[in-house]
Amino acid sequence: MRLPVSVPLLAGDLTPDHRWRLVAMLYAQQRPLLQGSLATAAVIIVCLARTRWFGFAVLLAACLTILAWRRAEYRRFSRLPAHPGGAPDDWARRFLWGASGAAFVWACTSVCAAAIANDSTLLIFVFMVQAGWLGGMAVRNSVSPACVTAQVFLAVGGACAAVALTPVGLPWIALPFWIVLARAVFGLGRQSAADTVRMMQSEQKLEAANRQLIEMSQTDSLTLIGNRRAFDMTLQTEWARATRDGSAVALLMLDVDFFKLYNDRYGHPAGDTCLRAIATTIAGMKRRPPDFVGRFGGEEFVALLPNTGDSGAQEVAERMHRAIRQLALPHEASPFRTISLSIGIACLVPRQCDGADALVEHADRALYAAKRGGRNQTRTMEDGAEAPAWHDGAPPDAVRATPAADMAPEPIASLDDH
Repeated sequence: MRLPVSVPLLAGDLTPDHRWRLVAMLYAQQRPLLQGSLATAAVIIVCLARTRWFGFAVLLAACLTILAWRRAEYRRFSRLPAHPGGAPDDWARRFLWGASGAAFVWACTSVCAAAIANDSTLLIFVFMVQAGWLGGMAVRNSVSPACVTAQVFLAVGGACAAVALTPVGLPWIALPFWIVLARAVFGLGRQSAADTVRMMQSEQKLEAANRQLIEMSQTDSLTLIGNRRAFDMTLQTEWARATRDGSAVALLMLDVDFFKLYNDRYGHPAGDTCLRAIATTIAGMKRRPPDFVGRFGGEEFVALLPNTGDSGAQEVAERMHRAIRQLALPHEASPFRTISLSIGIACLVPRQCDGADALVEHADRALYAAKRGGRNQTRTMEDGAEAPAWHDGAPPDAVRATPAADMAPEPIASLDDH
């Protein structure tokens, strides 16, 4: 059924998810549908009993057929997933067909009651039940302006035709009554639809604000990549997924070499600029959507690589070393004369250990081994197996407080060794 563009199938300019919710509101009417169909059937049976005309039996069969079809459609819709694909307008159009069929049966009933019975009392009875049906329908189906329009047009049109076909007995006051009723039904439906749309629009704004707050709470304000909270949440999620799949998870812990000396020499604003440049560079090393790069704290970063083994993690570490070297940020207080990274790698299959904290601890020990071995290099969890964790003792970081001129230059580890 095609209606003018000015009568939308669903109310409001909403997101697809909220439009599906409008459709769900239409299809959540099992009990009102049964009650309305029973009322229609009861009116037709009364007309059949008073007139003995076969046409009312046909209308009764049509009413029951439409009821059976609409109940089948409701069952089909109830079996859809929570977030179905496709267009919600397709299901709204199906509902419109069923609702229009029910309204057409009402129109035929009132016209036949006027044309065949010539009984004002019977026609007034039909009109009273039909008016109550229209009022309830306006509220239940208000989220679909097209549905309300079609039902009012058919039902009221049939009632007005019935008034015209009644030669005597029925006061012509019924005609303005139906006009007033139609206006009231349209107004009630429009107001109910507007209230529903405003409520959903408020929900949309609230959901957007919540998403923004969640994103802000998981984004490091300085580097604009994931923060420690985002890392912890991602680690737990990927660890649980790897536990189910039996796949490996790799973690790279990165530390900017001699960063305290960098801040002392160039100032903290320059240090912030340096961290932003490093974060942008290593974030560009991501090759898959599940990969995560974030700031662990201070000058430390992490890269979480789901479904990745040792060789893949070392390849990523080599690319990061190469990218930072190409960045060529000057660092005169470092023996390497440019900004460099120390990287520790840990790779575990979840069933081999107790929890995700073990992965972080192994990567931390590997990073310790890289720093102890001369920095600007990558070490794996095997290299860090004998190294104490940071919290087990003071790290050999006296070089951080030692002027670079008093230190012997440290060789740069070859990337070919990784």
